[in-house]
Amino acid sequence: MKPTTLIAKRFLRTGSNFAGKYTGLVAVLGIAIGCFALIVSIAVLNGFESKVTEKIIGIEGEIRIRGNNIPKKSMDDLKEIGEIKQLMPFLSGRGVVINREMETAVVRVKAVMVDSLSQFYSIGDIIQFDGIHNKKNNQVYIGATLSEKLQLDLGDEISFTNPQSMRLPIGFPLLVRGVVGGIFSSQVLDYDERLVFIPLKMGRNLFSTLHQYNGIDIRVIHGASLINIKNEIISMVGNIGSVETWRDHHTALVQAMKLEKKGAVIVLGLIIVVACFNLISNLVLIIRQKRRELGILKVMGYSRKNIMSIVINQGLILGCIGCFSGSIFGGLLVWMQSNLDLLPLPEDIYFMEALPTKLPFTEFLLVPVLGLVLVAGASYLASRQAVMITAINAFQLEK
Repeated sequence: MKPTTLIAKRFLRTGSNFAGKYTGLVAVLGIAIGCFALIVSIAVLNGFESKVTEKIIGIEGEIRIRGNNIPKKSMDDLKEIGEIKQLMPFLSGRGVVINREMETAVVRVKAVMVDSLSQFYSIGDIIQFDGIHNKKNNQVYIGATLSEKLQLDLGDEISFTNPQSMRLPIGFPLLVRGVVGGIFSSQVLDYDERLVFIPLKMGRNLFSTLHQYNGIDIRVIHGASLINIKNEIISMVGNIGSVETWRDHHTALVQAMKLEKKGAVIVLGLIIVVACFNLISNLVLIIRQKRRELGILKVMGYSRKNIMSIVINQGLILGCIGCFSGSIFGGLLVWMQSNLDLLPLPEDIYFMEALPTKLPFTEFLLVPVLGLVLVAGASYLASRQAVMITAINAFQLEK
């Protein structure tokens, strides 16, 4: 161990050194609280982001192709891409849903292969009625919020109309009837109120089209690069429509989550900054109290660099205790929440049972490293006060 480190520890352990031994605990506690709060907040924001992402991908897929008339050959070409796991063709558009009391609501109608609905989409809890499975041709799936809004239940008749599709000479839009075959509860964004799944045959009648479909939802294997797959799809079928990932489709939401995370890191990082100011004050007090010892060290031949090193080591010792203790306690709380769900959430407000947490090791390691960088800067500023004390002034001040 270097002599400067030994001297720094000796200064901190001195019984008469009230400033370094006791008031320094305030700076250590502040740094620890800052690291603790930063780790927990990052983990919670990551957890919410992960849950929202999981919900959106579950109900939309990772990649989507949109086009007015996508040929069936494109489906066969896409299946040749090894990273693609599942494909779901669909017809989609705006429509008006009508109940028996002629109450209406504007929704986004998505016509899919209903038999494969639960195999491709993860739309939360689905309530189904076994007695209507024989009506596959007109079985409709609606969200829980929409069912409450229009007072619809399983087996109730439901109608759809599209004002843009008018076949009758007198100008009335076509009315397509179905039966509520399932009620889902995704509890994310406005899907439970604005999204309805219907069979492909009903979709073609509703939108008055002979096209097979106007979009394809794509699921990829876990860990695959969406950008690379997107570029490969564009090179293959880019001339028939647009290709976008879920991030492209929800750009505003993605940017909002990133901005929220950056804001939390900056605000909570200020706790460590304030603690570093307190650390500077404590180091300056130690320097004033140990000016005689510092003067003796200069007489013994210690250079300015050595004196600064002693003060910086004192700050780093205190900073390491604060950074690592706060980080360890924060990481422990995140681990316990991830595995034991200690902090529940009200399900009628949130779409999850417990507070979600997710903390990658790199982000966990970044917090104490950032804290030590701030501590090192604060210690350097305090050490400049130590080199200003000359040996003669040290003994004169001691008298």
